[in-house]
Amino acid sequence: MPTPAEFVAALREGDPIRAVSIVKSFLANRTPLGEQWRPIAKFCADAGEWQLALAAADQWVSLRPSEAARRLYRAELLARAGRIEAAAESLAPLLAHSPEPALLHFLGTLAMQMGEAARATELLRAAADRFPGSGTTWLTLANVGRMRADDQYADALLAAERHLANAPPGERAAYLYARGKTLDDLGDHDRAFGAYREGAALARAERRYDRAADLAAARAIIANFDQRWIRDAVRHGAPASRAIFVTGLPRSGTTLVEQILNSHSQVAGGDEVNLITTAMLPFGGVAPERLSARLRSHGRDAWSGFVERYHHLIAERFGEAGRIVDKSLNVSRTAMLIRVAFPDAPLIWMQRDRLDTAWSSFRTHFAQGVGWSFDIEDMAAHYAIEDMLFAHIRALYGDRMMAADYETLVADGDAAIPAIIDHCGLAPEPGVRTFHESKRAVTTSSVMQVRRPLNRDAIGASARYPQFADAFAAAYARERAALGLV
Repeated sequence: MPTPAEFVAALREGDPIRAVSIVKSFLANRTPLGEQWRPIAKFCADAGEWQLALAAADQWVSLRPSEAARRLYRAELLARAGRIEAAAESLAPLLAHSPEPALLHFLGTLAMQMGEAARATELLRAAADRFPGSGTTWLTLANVGRMRADDQYADALLAAERHLANAPPGERAAYLYARGKTLDDLGDHDRAFGAYREGAALARAERRYDRAADLAAARAIIANFDQRWIRDAVRHGAPASRAIFVTGLPRSGTTLVEQILNSHSQVAGGDEVNLITTAMLPFGGVAPERLSARLRSHGRDAWSGFVERYHHLIAERFGEAGRIVDKSLNVSRTAMLIRVAFPDAPLIWMQRDRLDTAWSSFRTHFAQGVGWSFDIEDMAAHYAIEDMLFAHIRALYGDRMMAADYETLVADGDAAIPAIIDHCGLAPEPGVRTFHESKRAVTTSSVMQVRRPLNRDAIGASARYPQFADAFAAAYARERAALGLV
């Protein structure tokens, strides 16, 4: 039987496939690992191996089954695996006996993701009452719906600043975004912008954006991938892929398109799964130089192991049947791998007015990554780089890529939705037009917006903030000119 030392060695050697095999052996042989089961569960979750992650978590919980923190951790894994209802059900018995703020907050977040606004509001208000010093709770509560001037929790949220004056930067930043959202709802745009700007400055200090590295990575893609590379690398005779890829800048309408597609009977699910990079890790990673080197050494068979692993991870997340929507972040950096490994897979790249997209990103407190969103100059630089990549990839991708316009979609869904469905090779269905009635969980920042029918409310939203719009427009024009973009 493998030992824990062998598991650690596999991790150090960068061999996740071997590490997963060892975990399977641990579970099959009931290896007594004690508290080590928790880091093993975390490894499996990060690797997308959800069955193993939950089995390892069960072993850890069994050490002290009455401990609320252990049951909460397992529920968090269930939620990350997309099993939102199961996560909520697993914690329901705890609520009557241990209504701690962390439990209330978590259950409130799950309720919001399932579209249960009233239940989410009830739980999050209870959490805020018990611990008004949680910026994250105030932010989640603010995002459930619009705050009204006659709502006592709007006053409570604005008054909670005294509880967060000396909070850790991350919690204070979350609170400031909640404050900005509330002031925006109340029509006080000057104070709202001040709160957003202060929150962004705190977040930026913890999540720096490296412009030089971002540009270098984009230029490496352009330098390495051309039509000849695609011709040499495309995987002929590959089996049909289950995946439909949806991408675009954050806040450009990608969750809306995902929700529309997920309302189709032939689509089994979708989410921000980000499994392309995870699946390629054992095979050298997704850097352009690594992909080119692998192609030289393996020819068109270079992607076979990656494709099998990707499909395995998709099955772990969504089951074995049906199409799935992969709305991963940064597909601009992996689009060429997708193009040659899954030559039949459709790609939808959302486009939206840059000012509205930028403002929506600036006012959103992203849970992780997206370091460029906290500074106007950084955002302008990243957007110009993405424009450059979009032009290059679009020229190479062919008819498998569809550039979809957000403004057109919300203005004329009767024409735009059938075009999206047809591009994905799906049969027409009336249910996709009533996507907002879907009961599926949504875990992105657009969770509440996609519960509404198509509307134009977000178009022109940046106009209420000219201090942001003018600064961004000038910076964006400079960055595009610096890259030689027309």
